[in-house]
Amino acid sequence: MNKVVYTPVSQVPLRDLLSPLAIVRALWKHRQLVMSFTRRDFAATHRETYLGMAWSVLSPLIMLAMFTFVFGGIFKGRFNTSVAESPLDFAVALFVGLSLFSMVGQTLTGATSLLLSNSAYVKTLQFPVEILPVVFVLNALFNLLISLALCLIIAIYSHGSLPLSAVTLPVFVVPLVLLCLGLAWFLSASCVFVRDIPSITGPLTTILMFTSLVFFPLSSVSPHLAFIFQCNPLATLIEAARGAVLYGVWPNIGALARVYLVALLTAMLGYGVFMRTKTAFADLL
Repeated sequence: MNKVVYTPVSQVPLRDLLSPLAIVRALWKHRQLVMSFTRRDFAATHRETYLGMAWSVLSPLIMLAMFTFVFGGIFKGRFNTSVAESPLDFAVALFVGLSLFSMVGQTLTGATSLLLSNSAYVKTLQFPVEILPVVFVLNALFNLLISLALCLIIAIYSHGSLPLSAVTLPVFVVPLVLLCLGLAWFLSASCVFVRDIPSITGPLTTILMFTSLVFFPLSSVSPHLAFIFQCNPLATLIEAARGAVLYGVWPNIGALARVYLVALLTAMLGYGVFMRTKTAFADLL
């Protein structure tokens, strides 16, 4: 019979679990394991496929083509109404929002099964299971970077250059990673206790997609409804990233600071919940 070894996390003060520096130190200690698992999971995703890593490029392009045809071709959607916008310009603007949202959507739908599908690590080894959500988010981040690189390439092809404000693109990726980490820790831990959560995250992902300004700009929203979108940190990130990359609009420092605060709190609380409940994972799995 396999022996279950519990990590005495309950003895760790809550202030240490919620300290950003303590979280970074704890994860940094397992950095080699994190990178090893990240490479393993990425290789497993493309193993036994004919095109291999090419699917990392083809998949977002196929999704982009479909949404561009529906929202740009059929519904005649536009992001920049002040100037004549070509179908390619619309495609790039849509691609920016779709790329950022996809990372969160992938987290909401995929993190729920992280511990359930890796129960062997939880049960049999003194394994730092808190790195599994980190590995998951890093793989999602790699896909995001590929998509954003495609966005920049298409934008340069369309306009010949990028606005100077495009250099701020990395500042939108950092809070997105923090948000996804917090959600991944929280959802993966919660699903051990409540198996109904995957049934909730599916519809929630769809609702989030249509309230994150992926398909339309904030200027097209009724003033009575704009508040709903402004309360969504992902919508703020997408609108600001689209403006910086395509329209030369520098990000609003105040709005960006609020997103960073929400993202940091989400990561801290998600990690705290995960670490406080991890001693019960093996019994429930």
